[in-house]
Amino acid sequence: MLNRRQLRAKALQSLYAYHESRVANIELCQDKISQSFEPAWEWEEKQPHDTELIKKQREEAKKFFKQYYNSKEVFRPAINIDDQVYRSVREQIVVFENLDRKDKNYHAHELLAHTEKVYDAYLSALSLLCKFGDFAAAEKEAVEKSYLRKTTEKGDFKLSNNALINALRKNEPLQMQFIKRKISWEEQSNDLKIFYNQNVKTNIDYINYHESLETDFQKDKEMILKMLKTFIFPHKTTNIFTLDEVAFPDRLWRNWLKNRTFEDIYEIINKKLSNIAQTFIEGIDKENQQVLWNQSLTEKITTKFNKIVEVIKADAIKLQKYKISQEKQRERELAKAQDKKPRFVPKITDVQPEEKELEDPLSQKNPKELLVKNTMVALVDIFSEFLTEQNLNLAGLQTKNIDVINQTLIEFFVILNLNWEEKVRLVVRAKTDTELSYISDMLAENDLFWEESEEAVCSLVQKTIKAITEDNKDEFLLMSLTKSWEDDKEFMLDLYNKSISEEEEYLQYIDQNTQNWDIHRIAMIDRIILLMAITEMINCFSVPVKVTINEYIEMAKIYSTPKSKMFINGVLEAISKMLLEKNIIRKSALGLMDNK
Repeated sequence: MLNRRQLRAKALQSLYAYHESRVANIELCQDKISQSFEPAWEWEEKQPHDTELIKKQREEAKKFFKQYYNSKEVFRPAINIDDQVYRSVREQIVVFENLDRKDKNYHAHELLAHTEKVYDAYLSALSLLCKFGDFAAAEKEAVEKSYLRKTTEKGDFKLSNNALINALRKNEPLQMQFIKRKISWEEQSNDLKIFYNQNVKTNIDYINYHESLETDFQKDKEMILKMLKTFIFPHKTTNIFTLDEVAFPDRLWRNWLKNRTFEDIYEIINKKLSNIAQTFIEGIDKENQQVLWNQSLTEKITTKFNKIVEVIKADAIKLQKYKISQEKQRERELAKAQDKKPRFVPKITDVQPEEKELEDPLSQKNPKELLVKNTMVALVDIFSEFLTEQNLNLAGLQTKNIDVINQTLIEFFVILNLNWEEKVRLVVRAKTDTELSYISDMLAENDLFWEESEEAVCSLVQKTIKAITEDNKDEFLLMSLTKSWEDDKEFMLDLYNKSISEEEEYLQYIDQNTQNWDIHRIAMIDRIILLMAITEMINCFSVPVKVTINEYIEMAKIYSTPKSKMFINGVLEAISKMLLEKNIIRKSALGLMDNK
């Protein structure tokens, strides 16, 4: 279910798209004005023309068009305006106004369409559950008709007769919505069947449900909720750690790497792996209190590092070969310069130099430093994998586990005899199983703002399923897009339309309360947020001023720069105070709560 904050966000997105279109229209009209003062080739060849006059007319026309756009005043002919200039500007003003009107209406229509796509996705998810039931029913029918098996057991293909899916199938308002809004998965039927066979049927919860001989309404509901969570709205785990940046001090590295070879680094890392793993495990034990110790962790670390070790050895051999080949080349050049035969070079048994010219393995920038960084990345990957396997990445433990990994990497520096105590910066990234995100990806294709809509769609579907009981399963009610869609739709459209129609007046309020700031220097997204906030303060009588200010500060945190929230807060506080003093803001009912 969408709330008012989400509706504000959708209005903001549409307003931003409209303003971008307006900027593009202005540039287009300016280009058309410039083109109108370029003489045709035929005319240019036959008649002389005044280049300076044409240039002057062009600049004059662009200036008048810009004045009209900034002031929104009626453009009238004047004594000092050239006729050609007037005609060109007048023509492009008409073009601009038509384009602007079309874009305003288009983005208002898209605002409603994108918002209602949330409801379409909600219906699509319910339709998909019925589709999965159809797949199970088709399998059951095929087995019953097969000569290999004439009967089916009670627990077989239970999804085909799931109580919740049957309730969805029999609900007439829902089926009418499917037809009215053209909700169907028929075009994706083959791909969905493959997904069903490869992922749904192999899921352990589905297998246990399928094989159970008990028929229970509550278990049917639990299975549907699990399917929603696993296959339609797969949970995004925010527990995969990645190495963001390692800021190695240059002087420290130069001193440390100066007298060390690849072999030295290899020996240091290879001998101390168990110590690093032990430090990590002790830290996790201490922070999480309960750990199912995975004995294969050390083996995983060793396997991963062995690959790095092979790279180290290969680089060391390449370096030795390169040095030998360079030494031979220098001797040949010296012998040629002295007109003498090159001296005999003893055969090297360990490493045979290659005849062709070799590339310097040290030509890569800071190869040893890169090696150690790669080692650290490998460590982070292994630790992250272990935390995921042991389910130790719950929200409350994330910060603690990041600290544990940081401390482990500091221990890694200690092992390398690097005296550096600064913590390594880690970031946490979201990860979704790509195989299980297939359906979510298909729903996202129809919604540009799916990342914002997904939570609302998931909430609508889950609330619908949870609201179905044995008593009301024949006539349960569908969820609405918002608590009161007609009122909320009016709120959203008023916010959009009045932010445009009253823009000139509201920009003056902003200009009066932003000292030492030219209004056109304010970022477009910040201007739109301020315009929307003023529109809501003046026109939404039941929304308290402080609520409005707090809502748009939150939107600035999401859609603008980190410092914008302070700027937005300061400007809105000043504007609200001014408008209250002038009695421009008038509130009623709940809107009076903070206006005492």
